[in-house]
Amino acid sequence: MREFLPDRRGSILLETAIALPVLVLILLGLAEFGEAFSIKRRNSQVASTGADLVAQVSSVATSDLQDIASIGGTILAPFPSAPLGLRISSVIQNAQNATVQWSYGFGSLSAAAKGSAYALPTDLINQNQTIIVAQTSYKFAPPFGTYLLGGVTFTSTAYNTPRIGGAVACAGC
Repeated sequence: MREFLPDRRGSILLETAIALPVLVLILLGLAEFGEAFSIKRRNSQVASTGADLVAQVSSVATSDLQDIASIGGTILAPFPSAPLGLRISSVIQNAQNATVQWSYGFGSLSAAAKGSAYALPTDLINQNQTIIVAQTSYKFAPPFGTYLLGGVTFTSTAYNTPRIGGAVACAGC
């Protein structure tokens, strides 16, 4: 046994065999983290854009909201838009609580019930004011990490006050 200790032939191969799988896992993890970070950022941008576009007009129709949902798919490109869910709602704050005036749902997020209570952050708007709320949800399934994590759902919420008039009306919502 002692005659083999000074023999160093093959040690580089053994070290490479131990280190290479670890380095490959780190590389794959970094690639998936970068992809997840990009999708999370784009998901937030979809919510922000949806709320902003609705807040710029005095009234919308469901066809306008469908167009905004398709814009969300464009913002997410080159990632798939199928896992995207989008809900745009108009919420009014009254003396007791905030309630939904109208709501539109797309993908995995359904519309909120008209007249239902809605939990707004405190002091976001004053009594009898309305706000446009856009919520997004994106189910990210990493190519390699799916076996470990099973996927992650990214959610985002954006708030915008109507710019024209006190509230945004919706035909067909």
